[in-house]
Amino acid sequence: MRGVSSVLGAVILAAIVFTVLIPLLIFLQNTTTLYHLQVLERNRAEIERFQENLEIHATVSPDKNLYLLVRNKGSLAANLTSIYVADSAGGLTIWNLTENSVISPLSPIIPIKLDVKAEEDKSYTIHAATERGKSYAAAEKPLNLTDPPYLLQVSLLDMSYGENYGIRVEVTGINGGDKIGCIRIEGSGSTCNAEAEVQYRSERWNDNQTFVFKVMPGAYELTVWNQSYTYPKQTLIILGNEAKIYRFGHTPPCPSGDCCIDMGKSLRINITAPEVIMAGSNGTTPILKAYVIIELAPSAREAVKNLKVKLDCTDPMSRNDMCSDVSIEPSEITVDHLKPRQTIALRFNITVNLGPYGDYFSLIASIVGGTGVRSGFSYVSCNYMSEKVSVTGCRLTTIKYINCTGWLDPNCKKSTCESNPDCEWVGILRLCICTSNVIPRCKIPPSS
Repeated sequence: MRGVSSVLGAVILAAIVFTVLIPLLIFLQNTTTLYHLQVLERNRAEIERFQENLEIHATVSPDKNLYLLVRNKGSLAANLTSIYVADSAGGLTIWNLTENSVISPLSPIIPIKLDVKAEEDKSYTIHAATERGKSYAAAEKPLNLTDPPYLLQVSLLDMSYGENYGIRVEVTGINGGDKIGCIRIEGSGSTCNAEAEVQYRSERWNDNQTFVFKVMPGAYELTVWNQSYTYPKQTLIILGNEAKIYRFGHTPPCPSGDCCIDMGKSLRINITAPEVIMAGSNGTTPILKAYVIIELAPSAREAVKNLKVKLDCTDPMSRNDMCSDVSIEPSEITVDHLKPRQTIALRFNITVNLGPYGDYFSLIASIVGGTGVRSGFSYVSCNYMSEKVSVTGCRLTTIKYINCTGWLDPNCKKSTCESNPDCEWVGILRLCICTSNVIPRCKIPPSS
């Protein structure tokens, strides 16, 4: 019996092990497996939450409607569930999103319209929450309608002297949708607008200027032009400070290397003077005005400073010492600064002493000094001269003539003759002889 009881006990013990302990071990093993699976799932969700990477910007449209610009920079899709808009007056608006709220990985910018009109006296802070429990704050915090957060700087380099330049920025749509963004010119004091334009006239060669626009996040079209060229329109998505540079090409002062030739194509000298001058019976003319017109064409590559202009007389063939009787005052005039597109008239006073039969002479103007503002080149030796202008001088000459004779004209009598103070009666010859000083004598210059 003792052997049977031992066997029976062993059988009972084995039955207990198989019916209680083994299921318990299996249960514990399954529980451990489920625990690890849950831990792995939680770890995976946590890793996904950390890998989620959204970029969010708050902005407004030209009609002052608030928008949220969302871009998924990560490798996982993100599902927006709620958007919170808080204003500086204590207001809070919450949106629970149900449609079109999934942002695909590496997506373009997606605009979300918020049914809130921005007010100038309020600022706004916007947050968004995703399904994974991650919260994002818009980079523009707080958002203020009167103070756009970003700067668009447009630099124009190597501008030409005297030309007009323009920059135009316009709000446009993102992906063909609603227009989003607004613009304010720095220093203008105006509120946000759908477009802005500045114009500038360059007053020096190779001028460099930077123009600043304050902008909200959004899409913009940028156009830059001058009088002769317009750059292709450029579309910008602005989510931060932006800078653009436009070059118009450096302009040397003397492209050919010879400043005399280059400036000679742009510098014009002309003389305006009377064609005929009249002297009294003493041969002296009153003071005559002659003008030397100097003009620098718009195409000139530099301005000229200390430009000295001289007006000279040239002797005629009829009397090679004629110019000794021609006085020109002043002999030389200095122009401090002559700019491209500028025309200046310089006045010279002329006095002439003519011979008994009149005469003629010529005037010629020349550049006898001047320095290029950009090149520093001295234009003294360039021999810039105007064309000759001929002036005819006429003198009133005293002559005597027979007014009438009593032998032929019974009305020619002594009393009638002497009634004219310029006449005298010659009784023996019965002649009335008069004197006149109103008949000019001139010399006409030969045609060239």
